[in-house]
Amino acid sequence: MLKYHVAVCDDEKSDLDGIVQSVQQYDVQGCFDIETYMDGNELLSELQMQKKSFDLLLLDIEMPSNGFQLAQSLIQMEKHPLVVFVTKRHEYAVQGYGIAFRYLVKPLDQTLFAAAMDAVLQELNSKHFTIEYDGVTMSLETSDIYFLESHGHKVLIHCKEQDLTLRMSIPEALEQLPKRCFVSPHKSYLVNMEHIVYATGTAVFLSSGHQLPISRRKRQEFNQIFNAYLGR
Repeated sequence: MLKYHVAVCDDEKSDLDGIVQSVQQYDVQGCFDIETYMDGNELLSELQMQKKSFDLLLLDIEMPSNGFQLAQSLIQMEKHPLVVFVTKRHEYAVQGYGIAFRYLVKPLDQTLFAAAMDAVLQELNSKHFTIEYDGVTMSLETSDIYFLESHGHKVLIHCKEQDLTLRMSIPEALEQLPKRCFVSPHKSYLVNMEHIVYATGTAVFLSSGHQLPISRRKRQEFNQIFNAYLGR
């Protein structure tokens, strides 16, 4: 089971403790390791200096170190936590649109909190690809995968740091990967759309420098999926 690192940041101790209690009440499977902060600047400094990294940040807005400004600084980082705003004021919801993954109002309603955390877990799980490699269970971040390539009864995963070979097929890999991020331009390839620089009618060009073919049979489906990914 994957473990996720969670930061809770609130300058009011009672509110901070209440948020932590809500996370612990939700986390019956032990998915989360929690750290707390009462100073947003301290949290930001540790993340920028890469002393810490978090998958999820539950963040108060009304603090001396403004929660909006903190979140905006975080999302500029290459790898940043998913942000859930937790505040006492409803009117901040519109202002937080496009910055936060979810917006929750204090005091926390546990049913609404659980629904938000269900969505958070689904999002976090989609960012990881769990595999068995050399007898060891590994979790790859999907953002680190450029593309997968079929080799007979095996699949070669081209990643930022290394290439890995697994005994599976392209369709089997697609079942385990987030479909909103991956597309098959050819029966032998599965591409992470995050790394597509551009595509022509016959080829797709990746940020890794690879050029992969788009088959005639897959062309229409590829164009539909990739255009939807781009929001066209």
